[in-house]
Amino acid sequence: MTIFNDFPVCFPDGRFNELYEPDGAFRQECMPFVKACENESAETIAFYAQQTNRLFSSELSMVASDGQSRLTHAFLPFFLSVGDFELLEKGLIQRAQVLNAALLDFYGERNLIKKGVIPAQVLFGHRNYLPALNGVIPDNKIFLKEYTVDVERAPDGSFWVVGEKTQMPLNIGLTVENRLLLSRVMPQIYAKSAPKRILPAMQSIARQLKNLAPDTAHPRIVLLVPSTQKSVGFENAFLARNLGISVLEPADLSVRGDTVYLKNMDGLKKVDVILRYIDDRLCDSLELDGSSGAGVAGLTQAVRAGNVKIVNPLGSGAAEIPALKAFIHGIARYFTGENLILPSIAAWWCGQEKEADYVAAHLNELRVCRALDGREVQITPEKLREFPERYVAFETVRASCTPVFYKDKILPAQARLRLHLIYDNGGYKMMAGGTAFSKIRKDTLIQDCLLYTSDAADE
Repeated sequence: MTIFNDFPVCFPDGRFNELYEPDGAFRQECMPFVKACENESAETIAFYAQQTNRLFSSELSMVASDGQSRLTHAFLPFFLSVGDFELLEKGLIQRAQVLNAALLDFYGERNLIKKGVIPAQVLFGHRNYLPALNGVIPDNKIFLKEYTVDVERAPDGSFWVVGEKTQMPLNIGLTVENRLLLSRVMPQIYAKSAPKRILPAMQSIARQLKNLAPDTAHPRIVLLVPSTQKSVGFENAFLARNLGISVLEPADLSVRGDTVYLKNMDGLKKVDVILRYIDDRLCDSLELDGSSGAGVAGLTQAVRAGNVKIVNPLGSGAAEIPALKAFIHGIARYFTGENLILPSIAAWWCGQEKEADYVAAHLNELRVCRALDGREVQITPEKLREFPERYVAFETVRASCTPVFYKDKILPAQARLRLHLIYDNGGYKMMAGGTAFSKIRKDTLIQDCLLYTSDAADE
């Protein structure tokens, strides 16, 4: 395929090449797409890329997670092998189970603190831990009903977890609608290459929400968002439409007598299940964060009374505490007696003297972030030692490079892969695909992550 002729086979800094083997042959997982494009000219591929970006700008345009750059489309997919998928699924299921056990402990017995696995300050000193929810445990003891994870591939081909979202299924709507968009732009190529479908993940979410609802003829399930006017409004609308539920803002709801109601022209309508896209502490201005004007006052008490189910349950944000990543391996060994299959990048919480000394001596090699919100900061050793508990440091990964179509050229870009796990029918399942994010200059690019069956890749 001529469009890849100028893409490098190897990189001077040793980064993993997602397209080529070291000998210059296409990786097996790329072959179904490459073969499907064999009869397409470079001009046709360029036209597809232009159409993709035009539709993306008009239908899916949104601000990137950094709040500054704008998402554009890389057009070319990110390819995932069956072996990689199976490893990622196994490792992320294990991780979801560990974090779920940790959340049950945080709001229950707190043995992790009693046994010295994590310092008390890491949990109690962070705003993501919500004391008002102590003892409020989900009925089936599952906090992480939806789990979003970011991974990067190191130069040796191994995967490392670099981020996670435990409060909501971040970008799952974007992932599905992105696949549908590309299937419209180049239907023949997608039909020929036949990637595994990702829509079953949406069906799992719909089934999960229905199972949480009471056994009534018409349970009311809603999607709660901060505002329907934000740049991610398209994703919220797409998600709600395909799940058959309504998109609501906090002002649309009211709590009366420990029950959540939808304010309607016909009067108050009881709400049974809430899929939320609002962070924990902003969900209830009465008990969780009085300084917030958002949220539904009294929602926490309605949860305590068992009159409404929330996905993910309130309190699940405690698993996102940045400093917790420094102790995740110990937490895993405490609950499972095993090491994590997919390791996190190394992390150091500076509230410990030895760790603070190490970070201060290696500032030029590490990424230092605020322990409060994970935001990266530039800091001197002197400043770090003033309040060391306020900082957590992470190693950096030389992430793999994947081809992206950027301004009429195919260029290598470092990729971060966002994957989704859903708890369904008593266990976790990983979506057979995802979204890859990369950055070139000031633009954040997205790619559809394609997974093919082993038979398709072998052909």
